[in-house]
Amino acid sequence: MEGIRSYGRYYSIELDEYFTIQIDLNKKNRNEYVIMNLINTGGSINPLECSLIYSNKGTIDSEFGNKIKLNSYKSYTVNGNNVIIQNADESEDIFEYDSSTQKYINKEKHLTATVVKDMYSSITEVAIQSKDKTEMDIKKGNNYPTLIQKGQRETRFVLSGTKIASISNQVKDVIEFSYNGTNTTITWKKNGYVNRKVNLSYDSSETLNLTGITIKNKNDQVIGNYSLELNSGLIKIKNNVSNKSIKVTIGSAYTKVEKGFH
Repeated sequence: MEGIRSYGRYYSIELDEYFTIQIDLNKKNRNEYVIMNLINTGGSINPLECSLIYSNKGTIDSEFGNKIKLNSYKSYTVNGNNVIIQNADESEDIFEYDSSTQKYINKEKHLTATVVKDMYSSITEVAIQSKDKTEMDIKKGNNYPTLIQKGQRETRFVLSGTKIASISNQVKDVIEFSYNGTNTTITWKKNGYVNRKVNLSYDSSETLNLTGITIKNKNDQVIGNYSLELNSGLIKIKNNVSNKSIKVTIGSAYTKVEKGFH
């Protein structure tokens, strides 16, 4: 799957400031994506962003639900002499081994990677360097980096088992994640004080389908309340206060988009 590409052709539609649906217009890559922009800490020094990405033709689930992943999602696999990075939109970055530099190269995005191997020559850690000198470390078995660094800017990720527990930067922004059955809470704190809280609601099925999102400000006031239907034949997001909604019906040979009151 190619995922959301900067050079791709998409039809985009938005609902409020939180939701963007992108429909890939390339017949070979036909897919529908929902980007849920939940938290952005702002500021000029290493802001943190927390968004969820739903890929309608996705095959990978996460702690955030069926076919949904956090934007920070990164994992790797090894295939022969190649290291393959899996991204949140289920696109893949393929790094080919270059014997002259003993590094792995991704020519499309101008990325290089070095690896750490264990005593059995298995890769246990991948360190990725971009052209702008941003560095990212991913450990074997993890679905998130442990550290992203550019100069003095650091973004740190703490895991609880395979789940993300917190993301923080060097200017005392912390995004915390709490899981409780069919409810997940995401909290942004600045200097220890709550600035935003997001509650994700799920149905009780084994696939953990996301059905609702409630967003509260630092005064614990609800500033967004939405219901969602996300499946292979229908994408529907509704503002439960204004009743405005987006509805995308997906057939075998067509995609129908409706925006209004449903």
